[in-house]
Amino acid sequence: MHITLCDDEPIFLHSLQRQLTQWAAKTGVVLAIRAFSSAEMLLREWKNGLQTDLLLLDIEMRAGISGMELAQRIRARNPNVMIAFVSNYAQYSCRGYEVKAMRFLTKPIENERLCECLNAALAQWKMAQAESIALDDMGSRVLLRREDILYAVADGHYLQIYQTASRAIVRTRMTLPQLLEQAHGLARCHRAYAANLLYVRRVNRDGLLLAEGTHLPVGRKYYLDFCQKFDELYQRAQNGRMDSV
Repeated sequence: MHITLCDDEPIFLHSLQRQLTQWAAKTGVVLAIRAFSSAEMLLREWKNGLQTDLLLLDIEMRAGISGMELAQRIRARNPNVMIAFVSNYAQYSCRGYEVKAMRFLTKPIENERLCECLNAALAQWKMAQAESIALDDMGSRVLLRREDILYAVADGHYLQIYQTASRAIVRTRMTLPQLLEQAHGLARCHRAYAANLLYVRRVNRDGLLLAEGTHLPVGRKYYLDFCQKFDELYQRAQNGRMDSV
């Protein structure tokens, strides 16, 4: 599991890294820890492709971007990364809801509170792994959550997979049928295109519209089957809402 820290107090940052290492030793979890002393440094690395599962951010730093602003910028690009705040000031805790923070930890962090946060993050991380597919991306191995796939396009012997959060493209050597076997929730709308049904907002014989505005073609051969899968998905969703009433 990848954990990224950001705090402008070097002593606290070192102490937090030690606590994380101790938790990993007790639980047997393999951790990759990155630490930054400013939000600007972390944000620069994030834009360059930094991958992490959990962010532990100081909510109020002395200079530059605050932890809250950093979290807002990251959350705008990635709705799934886990975020926990640390601060000397408990009054900031209510602001964590703005970015769907999973925890708010008050300094100095009690080891019991930190372990509870890490255990919860680990459980979410394991669930995400189970809902992901592993792909080769031009020599690198990437893990892609099924719900992060917006649509896929066949390009010769390769697929270009467009993601929802970062709009990053994964290029992998596989066919559309092979992807559909692994990524449940996608459906083929054209000989060269498959779309995630969760993000389809309109479909007719002229094409389909995705939630963020992308238009995809719809092939005559695939139209009726795509519409059936689309209707089945939302019928299940409607039945689930009725059952919960």
